[in-house]
Amino acid sequence: MRDPDATHIEHMRSALVARVREYERTRTRRRRSVGLGCAAFVMCVALMIAPPVQGTPSSAYAATPPTLRYTPIDLDLSEVSHALQQALGTAETIDEPRRESNYLGWFVQIDGDTSRTTRLAPHWIEVRWNADGSGVSTTFAASTRGPEDLEFRDTLTPLPNRAAVTMRVTFGPDQPPVPTTDPPGATGSDLRDLLHAYTGTVSPTAFDMLSAIEQLLLAWTITDDQHSALIQLLAHVEGVTIAGEGVDRGGRAVFALRAERADGAFASYLLVSKSTGRIVGIESTRLRADTALPAGAVVSYTLWQDRP
Repeated sequence: MRDPDATHIEHMRSALVARVREYERTRTRRRRSVGLGCAAFVMCVALMIAPPVQGTPSSAYAATPPTLRYTPIDLDLSEVSHALQQALGTAETIDEPRRESNYLGWFVQIDGDTSRTTRLAPHWIEVRWNADGSGVSTTFAASTRGPEDLEFRDTLTPLPNRAAVTMRVTFGPDQPPVPTTDPPGATGSDLRDLLHAYTGTVSPTAFDMLSAIEQLLLAWTITDDQHSALIQLLAHVEGVTIAGEGVDRGGRAVFALRAERADGAFASYLLVSKSTGRIVGIESTRLRADTALPAGAVVSYTLWQDRP
């Protein structure tokens, strides 16, 4: 029987560059890799990892970034959505969605058989693709030094510059990174239907919806209006709550929207810039301890720029 945690982890790693697909395991070695991965990202970080550390809960926690802290606020999701709408349009932006994405990503990797934690550095990933589904993904080191330079920082202020190219992968028309190559629609109903396509169900949970938004933004750069429509859409999704306000790993003031997975094992936090109203990050944390990670451990994060 498939481990439900591994199913979640595979879902988080899917739908980036080559295609939306399940991460395949071998019988002899089960890898549980949480976070952003496309095939290109997984291959290139394998070339840059530091030696594994033993995965007891205490040492595994030391191999993950500090948990972000949020201050509770006396606003509901509709009020936060309204506040974010006021921030949109305050700077130059794009008029149409683009088939591209630029983001900084990190995830923890754990061997399912030995509970050994692999230490990985964040990487920049740039995705460019075409209407026929073909494109290229380029992965850059986010530091000229090793994982220790970036891995354990609470914030990466300012966001690190791109360093050397570590991997470049092209993909053909039969390998699009999305369920449909058509541009995302402008209305809330259009975006709801698209997110449902990403989740593969007509009745997705709040956690599914946050994961689908991440997958959307890993392939597309969308307009301010579309960002606003996504937040307004989430205001009507049962299970999405306001975690509070805080500062993300890029040192940016954000509102944090939260959703738990149905089994209570993970929580996702969608981070929205208070200054631009755009989604600038998503993080996943473990809520229940297992043999490799304690409760509260960060298992992945993705950061986008404030402006396209």
